[in-house]
Amino acid sequence: MLNVVLADTQISVMYATYHYLFWRPVSAIDPSSVSADGYGPVPGVDDGSSATVEQAGWRPLVVTPNHPEYPAAYGTVTSGLAEVLTRFLGTSRINITVHGFDAGGAPGNFDAARHFLWASDHRREIINARLWGGLHYHFSGVAGVTEGRSVARYDLSHAFQPIDD
Repeated sequence: MLNVVLADTQISVMYATYHYLFWRPVSAIDPSSVSADGYGPVPGVDDGSSATVEQAGWRPLVVTPNHPEYPAAYGTVTSGLAEVLTRFLGTSRINITVHGFDAGGAPGNFDAARHFLWASDHRREIINARLWGGLHYHFSGVAGVTEGRSVARYDLSHAFQPIDD
């Protein structure tokens, strides 16, 4: 179930990101980061708002992915994962620990760990982490999480039916 849902969420979100071609925060904040690659804003683009101030040289905390911004891809995929766990376990109390790279540890480690008791906690942290890292806007994280959950619900209700004896 996980593999099917994760594949479908990835297909769905990549289709959407290339449909919308929305610029990432680094492109909106630092005009020198924009390239003429045909996938988003062109050099010299202006958002037209006097309330925003560009800041040359600004960079996000983590490396910006090489695809458009909206909706948030990581949020789509991981929200789909959380939905599969919720449906499989029959509760939104998923009680999982996710391991990842600890920048203070040895190369290639997975020493950092985050525990999530509830699927909603997991989704909220996905949205916030990608926002705080400078990769996404809040609305994109919310859209990604919503999309992932919708794709998972569709797959689980259509592809995984009980078999009659």
